[in-house]
Amino acid sequence: QEAGDGQPAAKKRKKGGMITLESVISKVMALKEQVLEGGAAIVNLPTDKQQFVVHLEVLIAQLKEDTPEQDRGLLLKKTIEMSIGGLHWAIHAARQFCKSSYTLKAMNKFIDTLGNLETPDQLVEQAEWLVGLLKTM
Repeated sequence: QEAGDGQPAAKKRKKGGMITLESVISKVMALKEQVLEGGAAIVNLPTDKQQFVVHLEVLIAQLKEDTPEQDRGLLLKKTIEMSIGGLHWAIHAARQFCKSSYTLKAMNKFIDTLGNLETPDQLVEQAEWLVGLLKTM
């Protein structure tokens, strides 16, 4: 279509604008503050990416098992904290080799979803997605 002046009509901007690595980092930091509000972190994040992936896979497996209710809350918190830590790994990797808009959009969606989980199964699904992402980086 053309605008009234004979020029092609401008493409409409997609809702939310462009996602940048900096905007993803900002959202991760805000989510981290929200999760850690009222207390210190309860997990020590591994310094090696492979160890990190293994730890997160163990937490996912534990979430899939029947866990006593008194232990379930702690397990959920650990998994959320590890997921936020995993985002730090993914951001580091994105800085190193890839700034693809697809990866940034996927990470942005992950952060939004992680901040609005309603069930443990949703957390398992998100943590499994993160493990898959980290294994490809």
